[in-house]
Amino acid sequence: RVDYWRVERSRETVGWAVGGLDTFASARTAAFAGIAVHPAHRGEGIGSALWDCLSAHLDGIGARRIVAHSRADDGTKAFVAKRGFSLEATETSSAVDPRAVTPPSPPPPGIDVLALSAFAEDPEPVFRADYESFQDEPGPSDTSGLTYDAWLRLFWDSPDCDRELSTVVLA
Repeated sequence: RVDYWRVERSRETVGWAVGGLDTFASARTAAFAGIAVHPAHRGEGIGSALWDCLSAHLDGIGARRIVAHSRADDGTKAFVAKRGFSLEATETSSAVDPRAVTPPSPPPPGIDVLALSAFAEDPEPVFRADYESFQDEPGPSDTSGLTYDAWLRLFWDSPDCDRELSTVVLA
């Protein structure tokens, strides 16, 4: 079970937390956690209060291994280290202005680029490719427990999944 917490000041969100059992992991006691506090409100005890709620929730649902997702600034690293976590991996998020992207070149011979909707009748081949690619992603998370039914619910049937915009490349 995943739960969320939010802290507001003057009707503005200044901190939030999320945590629960990891659907992707093979061990049903693996969990994830995340806390964020607006930089202007750090040092006010918001993160600690959120951690207290989150930690009690994770204990209550039987979490035994927790992967915490956080920022990599010094203050955040000190916050999570104080709670027993160690840095195992980092990642970088990137963004692009879609108005600045030029149309792609045509694929080389033997390569087909299809809309995800081409697999609407049978998305299992997309799941198999997705599952295999998850297995070699660097980092501390275990994705070996992801089932086809969970993948359908979390990815394929997600309202964020645009099957005309998303693509599959066949070689």
